[in-house]
Amino acid sequence: MEIKYQGFLEDLIPILKEETKRLKNDKEKGDYTAGQLHEYCHTLLLLQQLSIEINLPLSSIGLADISELSHKYGEIPSTIKPAAFKKLIQKLVKALKHKAANLKQKKTNNEAFQQGQLQALYTILSIMQEQAELSFDIELKEIGLEQVELSDYM
Repeated sequence: MEIKYQGFLEDLIPILKEETKRLKNDKEKGDYTAGQLHEYCHTLLLLQQLSIEINLPLSSIGLADISELSHKYGEIPSTIKPAAFKKLIQKLVKALKHKAANLKQKKTNNEAFQQGQLQALYTILSIMQEQAELSFDIELKEIGLEQVELSDYM
């Protein structure tokens, strides 16, 4: 049953990549959009970094094409423990929630950029909630997604 976590990540990452492309091509780029783009890119890089930390091959979840971090690390073992995918999701959720909490408390000169960042973090976590429950029958509590409310991010 651990395969559902791999499938979850295989579905989530293309969604994040597509949103990143869409935001890069947005003709009406303002600070809000820049904040969103920043968080989507950061989330993909965070996923890559966390994958490397737990020895999960980047190609196993569709992150091999993001090359900024991969050259800094040695060979990654070819055997993958199914629990690694779940651990990656849990670490990602924790990191995104922590970042949102810090952003919300932070004073800023560019409120639109910060609101874009917070909106992107909320959207990413909401996509993850929806995918986990509807597509993969993953209990939200298992991966730390049981409490994601818009009011916590805005």
